[in-house]
Amino acid sequence: RQLKLLDAMEEQGVPPDTIMFNSLIASCAKNRQLKIAMELFSKMKERSVMPDTITYNTVMSACASAGKWKDAMALMDKINLEPTVFPDVITYTTAMRACIKGRNTGRALTIFEMMKDRNMDLDVYAYSSAIDACAKGNKWKLGLEYLDEMRKAGIKPNPVTYSAAINACGNGGKWEMALELLSQMREKKIKPNVFTYNAAIAALAKSSRRNMKSKSGEDEEQLWCRALQLFEDMREAGLEPDAFTYTSVIDACGNGGRWQEALDLIEIMQQSGPKLRPSKVSFTAAITACAKSGKSEQAVKLFSDMQSAGIMPDRVSYNALMSSLLTGEKPELAFDVWNEMCGKARVLC
Repeated sequence: RQLKLLDAMEEQGVPPDTIMFNSLIASCAKNRQLKIAMELFSKMKERSVMPDTITYNTVMSACASAGKWKDAMALMDKINLEPTVFPDVITYTTAMRACIKGRNTGRALTIFEMMKDRNMDLDVYAYSSAIDACAKGNKWKLGLEYLDEMRKAGIKPNPVTYSAAINACGNGGKWEMALELLSQMREKKIKPNVFTYNAAIAALAKSSRRNMKSKSGEDEEQLWCRALQLFEDMREAGLEPDAFTYTSVIDACGNGGRWQEALDLIEIMQQSGPKLRPSKVSFTAAITACAKSGKSEQAVKLFSDMQSAGIMPDRVSYNALMSSLLTGEKPELAFDVWNEMCGKARVLC
């Protein structure tokens, strides 16, 4: 549609200028039409229409949304060759987002340090992106350093910033620090959103999973209980838990052996709309909860429900089911499940 509009303007003798091209490219970026956005960018050059900083930022944003970090970095190189176009904070932040989406967090952090070296006026979006890169790159300490740094610079963190920092702590196994950050938000009257609560609950689920793999195999810190409390806090705050929320709470309950709580949550998901339908992770976590408590019948039903929902079990799902059967003293059934899994070995690999 954008290309047709461009052709129509030219047919009517109205040559599009930079502002019009920027508007058309922005429409493509919004609708995740990277290919068309790049075509429009090329047509600007063909028609001797000079791109400006907004042009580059918009095309790079389209690259970021598509996870095309290499294309975004190629545009960064081009903008530095333009004699009248200068990259701004948005340019660098967009490049960071593209690298993060493309799972190149190291490059994103390098760009952020480059911004600092050039004494650019950093804003909350730049810092939030840097902390997000730390979260996804397992650098929780650096993420907290950036959080402290921005506060000292007088830049107020927003819910996105805190969500990224909490996520960083969760990925680093620092659930206490994750909850402390959530507490800080409340003290500073910054309202946590769904993503913030999800990050905090996920931090508890990940740590409870580590506890389960420890020597004791027990959730001695009762992280499942903390996860359920955050779940309730979230609803009391008027926020609607999403599928990720439910799955994370079920995961924490599963690791803590709280099979009844896990089943209750799975049932709510099953009775809800498509957006809340249980995933493979949700079912497997609930089966794990049953396994730890020797509830083999419930585990078998969950496994059957998962298959009926069109979800193909993986090795983790099968292992959880076999564990429940062995704990429930049903070795024959466990052996049957083993044979079934071996029969699907190629698919599961």
